[in-house]
Amino acid sequence: MFGVVAVVVIIGIFAIVQLANNTTTNQPTTDSTLFIAPNVQRVEDVRQWLMRPYVPGPDSFGYDSTTGMIAGGYWPGYGIYPNGYHSGVVLIDTNLLLGKSLDYLNAQKGITTTIDSNTRKWLANTTFVDLRKPRTNATYLGDDRREIFFGKSVPCVYVTGSQVWYAPGHTLSDPSPIVTALPSNCRQDIPNSLELFAPWIELDYVNHNYTQAKTDFLYTVNNWNPTQGTGVGGSTGGYFSSVLDPSAPCSTERVLALWIDAARSTGYWDMNSQTRTVAQQVENELWGLQQSDGGMAAAGGAPGCKVGQEIPESGGEAILAFDPRVPSWFGNSSTSIQISQLIDPWIAITAKREN
Repeated sequence: MFGVVAVVVIIGIFAIVQLANNTTTNQPTTDSTLFIAPNVQRVEDVRQWLMRPYVPGPDSFGYDSTTGMIAGGYWPGYGIYPNGYHSGVVLIDTNLLLGKSLDYLNAQKGITTTIDSNTRKWLANTTFVDLRKPRTNATYLGDDRREIFFGKSVPCVYVTGSQVWYAPGHTLSDPSPIVTALPSNCRQDIPNSLELFAPWIELDYVNHNYTQAKTDFLYTVNNWNPTQGTGVGGSTGGYFSSVLDPSAPCSTERVLALWIDAARSTGYWDMNSQTRTVAQQVENELWGLQQSDGGMAAAGGAPGCKVGQEIPESGGEAILAFDPRVPSWFGNSSTSIQISQLIDPWIAITAKREN
């Protein structure tokens, strides 16, 4: 009986492979042609904006050659230091989010940076202190939700608190502050802001929970609202429902970028004509937020929506979402995505019938 099942499974897999190959042949759109090739210059403009030499001062951002990381950000103060803009380096989420992609883009231009490794050295080797609560310290355990974007399985999608954890000797009273947020509470895998829901889609995918990942992704597709004229160059853009983007009917750059990252990491953007259309419209809307100096506004969209400030996190999310390597971090090619998710349920059904 086992031999019969094995033969049937092999025949079935062969048929599925042939179907996948035929489907690929009939679908000329690829990850590269949709997401990478049309946006090379846009991504380069973001890279240049992020790599401006950092000069400490009000609302200043850029590459700090002293620390080898991107500096400048907004985070809570303590004591005599107010909330708002501060000179210094944010490890999570800024540099952890953008370091890997920015190092890669710089290398393509013959520029050597080690933003990602510098960030990870600080995170791995530092006992951070919370100066609002004397004698409170913590370490980073490597499980921030942003790790998922690079194909890593972590126990949960964690909410992070504010940037209140300082490296000793690098507080707001010191010349070169270094601060981070740290993971705190586990968030359930239910529809909510794509800031958390997109990482859940990717984490389910990494853990081979394909049914859940696909269900969650299709929920986002069905909650996309196209709008004419809000995309880059007057193209069709849109916005996600208020469940997925609390700023709706305006758009949040982070929500758009993380959706694209989830779409590319799973390959689910290419399931059917609807998913491909939504992917193009989300892409249009995202690049509509790019400003003339190359930076990415944190929010914007339809007429009447306030254009958000240009911040490094927004630029980092954009270059991450359009990093050519995203599918490979999840072990994907266009064919393997289709086959792996067709084979698993088919084998399960066949084995059940034979039993």
